Amino acid sequence: MSKENEIKDFLTADSSSVKKKPEELLSVPSSPFLNIKRDLNEEDLKSPAVQRLLLSENDKLEHQVHRLEIFEEKFHSLDKECAVLKEKVSQNTAFEIIFTTCIAIGSALCGISSLYWSQKGYILLLIGLGLTLGGILAKIVKK
Repeated sequence: MSKENEIKDFLTADSSSVKKKPEELLSVPSSPFLNIKRDLNEEDLKSPAVQRLLLSENDKLEHQVHRLEIFEEKFHSLDKECAVLKEKVSQNTAFEIIFTTCIAIGSALCGISSLYWSQKGYILLLIGLGLTLGGILAKIVKK
């Protein structure tokens, strides 16, 4: 109960700053240097130690940027490869549908041709055989 009172006192006493939620006040900050003043004046910049620290941070950030550029290049190349593979899958699906349709219609025409044999049913048989063989040949050539 006392922590809640401390939090309420803190929030009411400091009305000029941005008010924080009680959960934020009880949580551990992600960095111990979070609340340190970071503005540098001219005297600070003249110090060799500060200059070395700034150069070191600059080197770290440049290295990180380089690593991220490599990851970005890898991402884009894999994204292109993924798009190409998706297109191939969709083309294969369309080809499989056409192959199955040719085989089914060709077989059906071959079967029906005996019913209409007296009325030039051999034409249906030839068309059916052509569709069936065409589908089979297309499948063989595709592989």
